[in-house]
Amino acid sequence: MTSQRKNIASAVIALAAAVVLVFGFNVDLFFWFDDPQALESPATTSAVVVNVIDGDTFTADIGTTTESVRLIGIDTPEITWPSKDNDLTKPEAECFGWEAREALQGYVSDREVVLAADARQPTRDVYDRLLAYVYVSGELVNEALLAGGFARELTVGAGYEKTKEFKRAQAVAREGEAGLWAACD
Repeated sequence: MTSQRKNIASAVIALAAAVVLVFGFNVDLFFWFDDPQALESPATTSAVVVNVIDGDTFTADIGTTTESVRLIGIDTPEITWPSKDNDLTKPEAECFGWEAREALQGYVSDREVVLAADARQPTRDVYDRLLAYVYVSGELVNEALLAGGFARELTVGAGYEKTKEFKRAQAVAREGEAGLWAACD
């Protein structure tokens, strides 16, 4: 075999190996262009919740840092807290906002949770909050809030891995008029 044929054969083998890596094992060699923080965070991590902001956001200690965490795939009624950006003297909540916050507190307050990333979502949202599925003792809190009628399903961007399960949980809650489905609609 000539050296030119050996070079071509080596190039074909290298190309075939790259195709198998990228497509066969679903490896995204260019993930850092979509999410520059993807290299910085593991797929799952433990955290201790220190403060619940509203029904879909809390702060947690992760190692030596405190991070704001936003639950993937759900949206709960908003609670607006007094701040330098508004002239509120006390917090204001949309219909079922306090109940949604209390439900999340019941699951996560002062507890160790497991935060799991979603390959279809960025690591952080536009407000620099970590985006995560939240597990407590193996239970997926995001889905439990939907099932209890404390949240609505929310698809952002490319969607997320648990879309079908979350939409199903919401449909059951809505049909049963659970939580906000009875109180707010």
